[in-house]
Amino acid sequence: MIREVVERSWAHIERVRVERTLRETSRRLNAILSNTREAVFLMDEQQICIYANIAAEQLTGYSFEDMRGRPLHDVVHHKKPDGSHYPIEECPIDRAFPERAQTTGEELFVAPDGTFYPVGFTASPVLDDDGNPIGTVIEARNIAEEKRFQEHQVLLIDELNHRAKNLLAIVQGIVAQTMTSSDPEIRKALEGRLMALAAAHSLLTKKNWEPAPLRQLVNDAIAPHVAGHVISIEGPELMLPSKTAISMVLAMHELATNAVKYGSLSVPDGRVEVQWEVDGDDLNFQWQEFAGPEVVAPTKRGFGSKMLERGLAAELDGSVRIEFPPEGVICKMRASIPKTAI
Repeated sequence: MIREVVERSWAHIERVRVERTLRETSRRLNAILSNTREAVFLMDEQQICIYANIAAEQLTGYSFEDMRGRPLHDVVHHKKPDGSHYPIEECPIDRAFPERAQTTGEELFVAPDGTFYPVGFTASPVLDDDGNPIGTVIEARNIAEEKRFQEHQVLLIDELNHRAKNLLAIVQGIVAQTMTSSDPEIRKALEGRLMALAAAHSLLTKKNWEPAPLRQLVNDAIAPHVAGHVISIEGPELMLPSKTAISMVLAMHELATNAVKYGSLSVPDGRVEVQWEVDGDDLNFQWQEFAGPEVVAPTKRGFGSKMLERGLAAELDGSVRIEFPPEGVICKMRASIPKTAI
């Protein structure tokens, strides 16, 4: 009996200690967060709501008194959009406490009138001095407006991509009809450049015009030209912004086309090495040909060389230099890249 009394006393003392710790946490949170615009809730070890700031009341449509002493899940997260029950065991917000790990994501809360609204949340366990979880802090915000904006952006991007794709198709058709009697080589070169531009556009469209991987850009641009040849591609993983990506694809197409006609890709044993490195805010990129016909420097620059050395350099905000040593053409490019692309 004495042992039982002692155990109950210790359990009561521990309970009082936990409650005191949570009350102190609640007091501090209330002082700090009473004016914040982020909704903040504090749960105890049984996931009962013991604190909610003004922003939380505004977010949920419930007063703190409506939420006090109840699991928050039962108030604003108890059902799914199809009307079925949402078990708390499946709730990622409440998982932070038993797993002792912060969880972040998006969920749907239920308003007092039964409608749903999306929220972004972060749930973090509250630990005592011994590292034991004694509660959970939940931060949440209404992201309905963000969702609508994202959906509108997707519609606009889809429409823009569709129009751009149609425009490229129209341009290709005009070129084909207009140049029927022109030099076949000129016509073929122009059509190839348009096809390379269309391929770059398709890749960026698939990625919603977000940064694209340089390695994939190089592979896709030169793949149609290098069957049966050795191509070495080396460089760190790098994501290029859409503007730089399109310029690089056009450059790769121009170099590969020239190599097929006159350079190392015009003979069975020819090979190409493509490599790049990042130096601060600059991308240093090099295309080098080997084992092709002996190179003779041209007496004047053709359209492709001019496009690379002038137009491409301006697009890349850098420089492009083409060298013609006898053993193979070398193209060196330097492009400015944002830090976020590295």
